[in-house]
Amino acid sequence: MSVISFAVFPEHLLTQLQQSADAAVRRLKSFIYLHRNSSWYVNGSGNYAVRAHITSVKDQGVNVFLTVRTGCHRAEYVFHRLPVSFPEGITGRRNAYRHACRQAQHLAHLRYRFLSGGHSHD
Repeated sequence: MSVISFAVFPEHLLTQLQQSADAAVRRLKSFIYLHRNSSWYVNGSGNYAVRAHITSVKDQGVNVFLTVRTGCHRAEYVFHRLPVSFPEGITGRRNAYRHACRQAQHLAHLRYRFLSGGHSHD
């Protein structure tokens, strides 16, 4: 039978390690769970793109919106923010995000598929 010896750590060192680990987990959770952006869904002409965003706002719930980007190149991009409306039955953060991504994809690939330059999305 072997004897395993454990190093004795001072209490304050263990407390600091625990606090550092807790802070790292909080940062990771805020990065993963509170903010999420989809990739850009770009129309066939390349001048209209939509991205879904979801953020959790403390004490206010979930904020879901779409960002619309119009223009052919970086120097002329114009951005608009659109609210996302949900049909009854859409509950939960993941379902809301999935629904917003679907709306973004439909806008870019179906509704404004062949939008040419100079036209508004309204």
